[in-house]
Amino acid sequence: MGQHLGFNDKSNPLRRLLRDHQIEPEACRFRLVALGPVESEALERAEHDKRRDVVAAMEKALAGAMLDAGIA
Repeated sequence: MGQHLGFNDKSNPLRRLLRDHQIEPEACRFRLVALGPVESEALERAEHDKRRDVVAAMEKALAGAMLDAGIA
């Protein structure tokens, strides 16, 4: 989670999204919901990328379901 809010422009998508909407990340409060690990660590980059993309799709679907249910 820390990388998403960090200062490295290549690994801080949440910070960039907030800033694009004129929101200062340091002024925010976050509630983190975690489950895992979903997969074991991949030994090769191609497998890592494949697993990362699958998990990202699941995270997006879960976030949408939480919004629809009014719990996010």
